[in-house]
Amino acid sequence: DDRLLKAFSLWANSTLGMMVHWTRGQRTQTGRSTTQVGALKQIPCPKLDEIPDNVLDRAEMEFDMLSRKPLKPSCQAHDDVVRNEVDKIVIQILGLPENAIDVVHQLRWLWCNEPSIHGNNKTALRKLEAAKIW
Repeated sequence: DDRLLKAFSLWANSTLGMMVHWTRGQRTQTGRSTTQVGALKQIPCPKLDEIPDNVLDRAEMEFDMLSRKPLKPSCQAHDDVVRNEVDKIVIQILGLPENAIDVVHQLRWLWCNEPSIHGNNKTALRKLEAAKIW
């Protein structure tokens, strides 16, 4: 079902999906996380196959619209309008309350402040300083 693939793509590129991958992946270089193919089964993921058809239909439609837009590197996720849109859609797909985006926004900013995420990328650090929320 292509809708599941598209819903997974949204999840994997959302802040929550990236954070889950980051916590399970290996970091051999600052700013990068890799996962062995065999370890992919160990990465938690929502049970997207249990989502109602109407929600999967919406996820597919949203994916088709967003997939034409470029995402910034993960170290700049806090400053990425498209990533914010992805997060909003994932919140809807998962059936979370609408105000969950506020929590995700804070998590995204905190996550991007981690040295293992920004890897001392000058652009990311400059944007983090400009977007200081605390």
